[in-house]
Amino acid sequence: MEATDLDRLIERRFDASEATDPDTLEASYAASVRRHREAERREHLWQRLRFHERMLANHTRTFQEILDRHQAGRERCEAMLGIGGDHG
Repeated sequence: MEATDLDRLIERRFDASEATDPDTLEASYAASVRRHREAERREHLWQRLRFHERMLANHTRTFQEILDRHQAGRERCEAMLGIGGDHG
């Protein structure tokens, strides 16, 4: 066996032993869990953002409908009273 073949064999065995080393596996697992949790946290934040955007649109529309209804009621009352509508 040549020295380069022997070196490659040693490197492969060393790499394989690192892959099964509990400390290396534990650190790798912990990093994986952190990445997964961060991805879940970000997805949850995106969902919350979309929720608040929908609620903002819904409440804005509802509020505008209420304003329009009261504006129309005021105008009807003013017309029945025969008074002008100068509300600036």
